[in-house]
Amino acid sequence: MIMNNKRILALILAMLATTSAASCGGGDADSATDDNSSASTTVPVSETTRDTLDPSLDFNGETVTLIVDKDMYITDFTAEQTGDIVDDALYKRTLDVQERLNVQLDFFWSEGLWANRAVYQTHVRNSVLAQDGSYDIAAGYSLSIATLAAEGLFYNLADTKHIDLSNPWWSESFLDQVSVDGNMYFVTGDISTNAIGTAFALFFNKGLVDTYKLENPYKLVDEGKWTLDKLFTMTGTIYSDLNGNSKPDDKDMFGLFANHSSLDNLYYSSGMSIIVPDKEKGMVVSEDYGSEKMVSLLEKLCTAFNHTEGIRWGDEAQSVAVNSFLDLHSVFIMTGMNVAANELREAKFDYGVLPVPKYDEAQENYRSTHAYTSGFYSIPLDAKNPDMSSAVIEAMAIEGYYNVAPAFFETALKVKYSSDDDSARMFDIIRESVTYDFGRVYSSGYLDDIPGQMRRMIMSDNVNWMSTYESTIGKLETLLEDLVEKLGDD
Repeated sequence: MIMNNKRILALILAMLATTSAASCGGGDADSATDDNSSASTTVPVSETTRDTLDPSLDFNGETVTLIVDKDMYITDFTAEQTGDIVDDALYKRTLDVQERLNVQLDFFWSEGLWANRAVYQTHVRNSVLAQDGSYDIAAGYSLSIATLAAEGLFYNLADTKHIDLSNPWWSESFLDQVSVDGNMYFVTGDISTNAIGTAFALFFNKGLVDTYKLENPYKLVDEGKWTLDKLFTMTGTIYSDLNGNSKPDDKDMFGLFANHSSLDNLYYSSGMSIIVPDKEKGMVVSEDYGSEKMVSLLEKLCTAFNHTEGIRWGDEAQSVAVNSFLDLHSVFIMTGMNVAANELREAKFDYGVLPVPKYDEAQENYRSTHAYTSGFYSIPLDAKNPDMSSAVIEAMAIEGYYNVAPAFFETALKVKYSSDDDSARMFDIIRESVTYDFGRVYSSGYLDDIPGQMRRMIMSDNVNWMSTYESTIGKLETLLEDLVEKLGDD
């Protein structure tokens, strides 16, 4: 696996940008070339084949150090058994991987979410630039990992010896929408509880649905009639000034409460994309982005969230919307479905879960996307043994698929925290609907957050989409072209 010239250049540029005195050694970037070329042909996973990972692998008790974002909304690792079914499944996964590969997993816990993403990035960047070999695997916040990937600091996982991206534990949507020229510098799927749990969904209070004599949401989903217009019609008139201060705030009663970060999802749930794969250019801006449908969607959302009494968006932490729901101050909330396995355990009432509504009834399928806290996994270029790192990532994903994901999804979400069979079925629809978008994955680091423009326009009550589109499309296309060049082959 030889770094091409562009990735060498990216690495040098990153070094110049971060330090004036760093000294880079030769590193291990080319160390896996021969091994990769001789990798044995794998057989597909079947009813008789649990996985494709070589059963004879033995790394002689080597320590594998993972740099892990400690601030992730859901942890992907636990240090001990707690009695919680998901925590115990994660703990067992670590033990199983260690035993299977004869390795010792060691975790370096770093700050890393949005406010502290530079801390995590600096740890990884400094190690690679100095060729320290400090970290064998980088597991963290999606925007941090994507930024480091574009700097040329990670191996192309599609070329690693033991990661088989054709296996079912890797997200097919992610692979289809995020790879460039077949290159994958980070992966996600059942390896990450965050990838499972951060898909957006709607939760509703069953008692309040009855109180306000609303239509059965489950029936609407099943009949393909669960649309944005239906949601806004059902919730728009439900408002009470509970604290009597004559202004809407999070202490009042609302039909729908959504955190501002969840507004992005309504673009994808409407069946549209921002960046799409292209055979000639690698990636291009989707025609959806400048379409009449986009204009209509923005107008619809601005009206709903800024001029409809019963619908509120909050520029606050997710917990504000969740607390409103728990306090019986909202009928519906839009948030990540992991909330069911966390905050909603405290609910004293029956609630249900639903996919995010479609744009209209003509749209064939429900769609959702992930929160930025989705977990991505990479191998830094200075990893002391890239083959070993790739084996650990594959083994973790395998155990995630067979043990952790079922514990989290089937038991924790669909049974333990779901109050009815309908909600369990809805979780299936949500999970199957999750889609990824190249523009969202790289939005912050390299696309100047232009893909987040719709959210900002909703928040400022600006419906002039075409004017904004025309003033930003040129910059977006230029940034995208540059990013694709960084990530693609020579």
